[in-house]
Amino acid sequence: VTAANISADAVKKAQEEEFQLIIADIRMPDTDGIETVRKIEENLKEKSTEIKPVIFITGYADEAVKSRAFKLGYKDYIYKPFDLKMFLQRVKDAIKA
Repeated sequence: VTAANISADAVKKAQEEEFQLIIADIRMPDTDGIETVRKIEENLKEKSTEIKPVIFITGYADEAVKSRAFKLGYKDYIYKPFDLKMFLQRVKDAIKA
């Protein structure tokens, strides 16, 4: 597990390491999680690296943001607060897929 507090750090870490899954909060200090994941995936495509599964988490029920994520192909979305067992099962399912 590797954590990043801002988008630029997340993008940099994803360039330096290979991950099985990306979990991104929608609200980040410097940009939103959707844009962060888009940048990560853009870099992975340039390197011809496989795109990883993504789980977005958020404490805000913003349907416009959720719709934007879905239009970009991101389907896994979890609202905070969430049940830890359910979250871990979603992580397992995403990695298996």
